[in-house]
Amino acid sequence: MTDFLNNTEPKPRRRKGTGIILVAVAAVAMLAGSAGAASAAGSFVLYRSGVGLPDLRIHVASFDAVQNWSGGYGSDAAYNSENCQTAASLFRSQPGVSVSYWCEPKVETAGNGLWTRLWQAIAGQGN
Repeated sequence: MTDFLNNTEPKPRRRKGTGIILVAVAAVAMLAGSAGAASAAGSFVLYRSGVGLPDLRIHVASFDAVQNWSGGYGSDAAYNSENCQTAASLFRSQPGVSVSYWCEPKVETAGNGLWTRLWQAIAGQGN
């Protein structure tokens, strides 16, 4: 509606919360753009089979520590692999366990870990 006294149009009203949505979308886009196969390098995943279903793959844990020191391991992959194998061994050694546990190198896929990276960025823990 035109203000006839001042001959001006009223300013359009902006919905509350649109700024927050735009910031969130921009953050997700930046994190998605920085996602790549390099973020999975040196990471391992612990899986287990199902009870009575030996071909079932159930994700148990991810081992993706980044060491800023060699600590005698030489690489993040060696460190994460050893921790994954240790966990698998401990799970297997429990009495009454009828499923198998194994470790595999983590493979980065599109969107894999996106929410984790977003949460770390929000919490101030991202790189």
